[in-house]
Amino acid sequence: MKQSTMNEILGVLVTANRSDLAKMLVVGMSNEDFLRKFLDGGTGVDRNLKSLINNFVVLFHYDTPVAAIKNNFVFVNKEKYSATTTNLQNKIRKLAEERGDKPKDISELDLRKKVGLSEVF
Repeated sequence: MKQSTMNEILGVLVTANRSDLAKMLVVGMSNEDFLRKFLDGGTGVDRNLKSLINNFVVLFHYDTPVAAIKNNFVFVNKEKYSATTTNLQNKIRKLAEERGDKPKDISELDLRKKVGLSEVF
């Protein structure tokens, strides 16, 4: 492979936001499939799903924890950010309720404390 081609690919990977990377790395997976994977406790779909201390799986949008799940307990960050984050929060609530889970809305600070994340932003 030519060096210029590799540089272009690396440039795309470095500058793409995490949502774009998820689309590139998980070909054919819809946003809803991605969120279902999260609700099933899946990690490793992309860098936005992280397994943290206390056995929580946490969904991030950029560096903001949007939701966390542990043993079918779903905690959703209730803070308002962007339209995209609000869309994710609403979809998580809807999909969790469809599964019979009862998502609980909590503040970002409380979510960070619950999963053991630093309170420093």
